[in-house]
Amino acid sequence: MSRKISLFFIILVVIVTGCGGISEKEMKTEAERMAGESFEGKAREPNEKIESGSFFLPEEYTVSSKKPNNAVLKKGEQKFLLFINNNEKGDSKESYKTLQSSDEELTINKTFENKEKFGYLLVYKTNEEKYEVTAGIGGNKVSTIAEKEAVPESAKEMMKMLKSVQ
Repeated sequence: MSRKISLFFIILVVIVTGCGGISEKEMKTEAERMAGESFEGKAREPNEKIESGSFFLPEEYTVSSKKPNNAVLKKGEQKFLLFINNNEKGDSKESYKTLQSSDEELTINKTFENKEKFGYLLVYKTNEEKYEVTAGIGGNKVSTIAEKEAVPESAKEMMKMLKSVQ
């Protein structure tokens, strides 16, 4: 009988700890890794267009509205703002410098660089449950508000979109 009780408690502990989501440290590590993989990966072929350029839009996303330099995208209830700035090249650091110099304490401030492009991932906590996530390459950027568990996947998809901008 005591073996059954012990087994029950072990299973209960595994279930409770497994349902707690990810820690902030795990979120940070995964978001940086996933954004980096998308930055280093092959650019997807654009399948969506606004006046200032075209970009890859993953199939789970829809375009909510378009303007000449930006688009509001949706994945379920989560909204993303894509901004295309043709005045800055892919290796420009100006947008990054402006964004990371704010007074907000950043949870993630990660940069990525190769011969042609400069990318970044900036994340800061807006409250106990939500994070503002901004990914950029050169002057182009995508921003969203995400729950902690959604930050890594959001960072990956955002960087994938940015990598494809033409």
